[in-house]
Amino acid sequence: MGSKKIHIAFVLLFACVSVWAREVTDTLESSKRDRVIVTYDITQNNGQITIKFLSVNKKLGRTYREKYKKLDEIAILFFDRTGNYEDNMEFSGINTDAFMIPKEVKYKVSKDGYFLLNDKPTLSMELKSGENAELSIPFFIAHYEGKHRYKVFSRCEDLKINLSKKKSVRVPEVSTQLSTTQTITSQEEIDGTDVDEAVANSLINRISALLAEQEEYPFSDELKQAISSLREISYRPIDSNLSSRIGEVLSACNSKEKELKAEAKAAEDAAAKNAELQAKLAEEQALARQDSIATVAQQKAEAERKQNIWLIIGGVILAIFAFVGNLTYQNFRNAKNRKSIEEMQQNAIKRAEDEAKRRARNMTQSQINRVQGETRRKTRSAINEGIGKIRRKGNKGISI
Repeated sequence: MGSKKIHIAFVLLFACVSVWAREVTDTLESSKRDRVIVTYDITQNNGQITIKFLSVNKKLGRTYREKYKKLDEIAILFFDRTGNYEDNMEFSGINTDAFMIPKEVKYKVSKDGYFLLNDKPTLSMELKSGENAELSIPFFIAHYEGKHRYKVFSRCEDLKINLSKKKSVRVPEVSTQLSTTQTITSQEEIDGTDVDEAVANSLINRISALLAEQEEYPFSDELKQAISSLREISYRPIDSNLSSRIGEVLSACNSKEKELKAEAKAAEDAAAKNAELQAKLAEEQALARQDSIATVAQQKAEAERKQNIWLIIGGVILAIFAFVGNLTYQNFRNAKNRKSIEEMQQNAIKRAEDEAKRRARNMTQSQINRVQGETRRKTRSAINEGIGKIRRKGNKGISI
């Protein structure tokens, strides 16, 4: 039985040399203090590298926290080429870059050209024989605008992944005595304890760093996850010194949580008080505004009333002036008419006088002409009669 377990252990050991896998969690930040925590699994099998992204958490800095309040609309993504994306996908905002393919790596560019970490994408590539490489992937933060449109507003640090065919594997000491089973079991227990201690130390350091950066309540998802993992380790049989350190860190987390809760409560109370003051101030301003509006309306009504009075007075004065003017005009017109009538009468009288004078002159002249004509007629008749007598006498032998 013991020989069989030893054989299995060596088989697994040599299998791990050619095929290995590890899970890595890394934290990336942007220049605006945006934070992205990505967990991925990297597997190597005879030079075939597979990188599978398992989860992603994001936390925006103060610059974009107020602008983009819904984290479910925030996407973390990277590119393996730029332009001509599938599904009519559009990316606006800041410029984006595709990750560079090291010369030691063979990689086929994807059809889509982009990778959304929420979709848990997988990268597959081949590492050339006997060579190592570093894959550097720039991560971008974008807001989903709808209808296959994303607005990229921040760039994080590059995620650096070391690619290697060699994997250091810790070979356990295996005894060939009859106590082989017990030796292996003890080694597993030692390895398990070592792993717990290493993970615990890593979590303690990570929690201490995150706790120092934590400025508000509630804790970030990354910090909550780390605290939960550390608390789970504390339930296992571990070294008393490590258990004491874990207890101190968890106690510090509780104290920090209480402190941030108190600050949040104080801030909430202050905000409520400030809101109450603002509401009261707004109410007073509204009342003052209403009073001001009423005063302005009263002043306006008074001004309109005075204006109406002056308009009435002006209308009366204008009517008086119009009446006086009309009377003056009527008097002037009547006087003019009378003058005109008088002139007409005088002209008629003058014309009548002139006509009478003319007729008198004509009658006088006619009488004169008639008298003169009668005189001339009588003279001619007397002359003719005298001449006739003379002629008659001449006929009797009288000559002149």
